[in-house]
Amino acid sequence: MCYSAIAIANYFIQKGKDEKRLLTNIQLQKMLYFSYAVYYRKTQSSLFTDPIFAWPYGPVVLSVYQALDCYGNNDTIPHRIRLYNPIEELYVPMVNPQSEAIVSHLQNTWDSLKGLEPWKLVELSHAKDGAWYKTVKDNGYDPEADDLIAKLPRNLIIKDKDIYGCGR
Repeated sequence: MCYSAIAIANYFIQKGKDEKRLLTNIQLQKMLYFSYAVYYRKTQSSLFTDPIFAWPYGPVVLSVYQALDCYGNNDTIPHRIRLYNPIEELYVPMVNPQSEAIVSHLQNTWDSLKGLEPWKLVELSHAKDGAWYKTVKDNGYDPEADDLIAKLPRNLIIKDKDIYGCGR
């Protein structure tokens, strides 16, 4: 089953609340990326439907970023993402707890990454053999340039083939 990235993000946000380890937007973005990448490498299927973009500080899922932009990069996220639609009104997209394989996968991601500082996660997502690095480089930008923040456009999508090929 494929979820929205917001449902997956809400899983991690709730885990953070439950364990009193509130996440920053940067931490959450990297958890989304690594959980997607590992899941895709294992199953050759998507964990969530949203594209992952190569931004200067690493992979970003735009829908989640936009929902949490009000918290900035360093503020912690106090509650799950709520959405509104006219039929259901206010609702919280969530992972079905009965999706045992997905929940187990997300728990493994959480256990592996929850203790890492945001900038360590950024560093890991920028690994030279990783999909973010390859995407940036293949689009004519130097992933290690000091002025990458000013130059890198926000429309570079990290492709599944690069995630599969690089394993990051």
